[in-house]
Amino acid sequence: MTIDRRDLTALTDSDLALLLEAFRALASQKNRVALDLFAIVEKEMLTRYQSTKIADYTDDDLANTVTALASAVDTSRANGIDDDYPTMRFLLLNLTVFIDEMERRGTVKEIQ
Repeated sequence: MTIDRRDLTALTDSDLALLLEAFRALASQKNRVALDLFAIVEKEMLTRYQSTKIADYTDDDLANTVTALASAVDTSRANGIDDDYPTMRFLLLNLTVFIDEMERRGTVKEIQ
């Protein structure tokens, strides 16, 4: 028997997000069942997802994300992760994009 993604179609996006977090936490403990469930729920979430245009992000969401990304970069660097490491490149690229958007809006000074 396999788990059918159709069982998830009645759930709200919020419910799916909660399941994702729960299964991710269990999967991080090397739980193979939770990893499979995480992947199944994630696939359902991705079929529904429409990404938000950067212009539609709120100033607060951008500022909070920039702060979190900057902290992640600082922590990674402090732990010896090189800027060329793929995860760091992803963080740095998005940090740059979001800061550029905040500068365009004139809101970057609020987080400094």
